[in-house]
Amino acid sequence: MRSSQRFAPSAYASELTIEIPPGTAGSIIGIRGCNIRRIRESCRGLRSCKILSTDHAHLVGSKAAIEQAVGMIEELANATLKFKAHSRPNADGSCGVTFSVLVFAPSEYDILLTRPSPTARRHLERIGSKAQYPSYTYNTVNQESWPPPKDNADALAELSVFGSKKQCVTSASLKPLGGYLKTVHDKYTGNNQLENQYVVVSVGKTYFQPWQDIGEDSSMSLDEFMAQTPKMRHQFSTGGISATHVEAAELWCSYNGYKQRELVQTMTLHIQNNESPARSISSRTQVTLTLPPGVPDWEAMTADDIASLELHFNTAPQRLGFVSMHTADESTLEMRLAFKACIAGELIVPDDLLEQVVAAWSFRKPGACLELDPSCNMKVDAVRFQATRVWANAHYTVAIDEVMQSWWGKSDDATFWTIQMASPAMEEVGWMDVTRDEFASEVLELADQGQSLLAAINNVEVFA
Repeated sequence: MRSSQRFAPSAYASELTIEIPPGTAGSIIGIRGCNIRRIRESCRGLRSCKILSTDHAHLVGSKAAIEQAVGMIEELANATLKFKAHSRPNADGSCGVTFSVLVFAPSEYDILLTRPSPTARRHLERIGSKAQYPSYTYNTVNQESWPPPKDNADALAELSVFGSKKQCVTSASLKPLGGYLKTVHDKYTGNNQLENQYVVVSVGKTYFQPWQDIGEDSSMSLDEFMAQTPKMRHQFSTGGISATHVEAAELWCSYNGYKQRELVQTMTLHIQNNESPARSISSRTQVTLTLPPGVPDWEAMTADDIASLELHFNTAPQRLGFVSMHTADESTLEMRLAFKACIAGELIVPDDLLEQVVAAWSFRKPGACLELDPSCNMKVDAVRFQATRVWANAHYTVAIDEVMQSWWGKSDDATFWTIQMASPAMEEVGWMDVTRDEFASEVLELADQGQSLLAAINNVEVFA
């Protein structure tokens, strides 16, 4: 960032025009001008702060005030550039999340950003990376929006995956999404890098993490908020799922003809290969062990017991994109359709990995991550214990997991529930091997079932 003048301002300079990086003007202005307002209020002696164009800002005031304002603008611009860098392709050439649609429930009232509950905040700190700014959900306020919002189902029907990476729309249903899903199929058909494609419905809550400071004390229309969400990081959390929600989900399954299978307990190790390039295909491996029948829990397993188990390897799934539904109020759970696949590539796993895991298990501390021998070129990033209850009918499965997960470098673990719905038939075939029309139809039917399940979870009195 530099002055557009040919000389540095003197001690008595009262105005300055500076260049700002392309694509950062909106973030510097902030929602409803909150960042510009904060700069003006913070810099004593600053008379004016304006964004003249997409690449220039103009400041008027004392030299000290201008210097302080320039620093604040640089901080906002750098945060935005950091966000853009975070979204670049991975080192292995895969694109990471390449599409996302956020579908907001229409609201005739303005909304107010709110901080998560203390319980949700602690869960977010455990499962996510450290954020520069706080996370938010949103609530409605008793103030009608003007102009009144509309259910924009027509806009949803016109969306394409070849448009913006993150797109927002208001709609009460996902049914108009068929055309968009067909473009998703078109985008990935014929991609030989992708294997084991699947789609899953997850229940949870999305928290919004901006790359800039956002004021909590002023309301805004839903349209204004949606205009800013593509510039935010979205953290999907299942920390708000309670035992009451789980009971409601199981009642829904029973009522709709699902049958419960036997409980399965697994331990999954998320392993990083230190000799592979960071974030490359071969650096990310998942190793799963299944608890033998009759053993109550993993704490009852000795190192010799672990040595008798079979290891199952696979590459960590690649997240391709999401379609998520959003509703006001933190206590109201939401659902997300996640499109995932494994990236084709050779798994690099040392022959003595089982021996390394057994050795690490023998001195593992309760609640701590497994630590492999320092001489090993592998590191366990996380350990995930799951007790899975699967409900199934002829077409779908609902997996309810009670999870305890610990991470390398973190002193405490996290215990939480997950609720996911999937279509085994579509997973077995692979959604790239069906026609675009079949794919869109299958996903919409899965989403419809997911919405029915979600309604029961959010209203536990339905089956009372």
